[in-house]
Amino acid sequence: MDTALKATALVCTLKPSPFDSSSDLIAAQVLDELGRHGVEGEAIRVVDHDIRPGVEADMGDGDGAHKIIADSHQALNDIGFTIPAQGSTYWNSEAMNPQNFKDLEVTPTAVVTTTKTLAANAAHLGSLLAHQQYPAV
Repeated sequence: MDTALKATALVCTLKPSPFDSSSDLIAAQVLDELGRHGVEGEAIRVVDHDIRPGVEADMGDGDGAHKIIADSHQALNDIGFTIPAQGSTYWNSEAMNPQNFKDLEVTPTAVVTTTKTLAANAAHLGSLLAHQQYPAV
């Protein structure tokens, strides 16, 4: 059984490739941190694919009818993914000093801490599941 861990970062920027994206930068930081735990990974920009976020009752073919972030974990869970504790990170700017994440000189401590926790939890959970999967029904 191959127990090498791999990760996929779903980047939910609104900017398609090849435009610069703060979300893409955060994903790169997450993947770097996962690399410190021996996990290989790749980032996928969701906007580059026909994945509809479900902001209307019926968006036609491909509609998953879910709101973006709150429901994305549940949507992934519905199809068999296991999401680790604190399994996502984001930058929401500062109330009185709005800035784009990619334009910050230093990554804020809260984002660094969240990213490290996300990576540690994801690597730990992945390692556990690689060695002992959920029981078959």
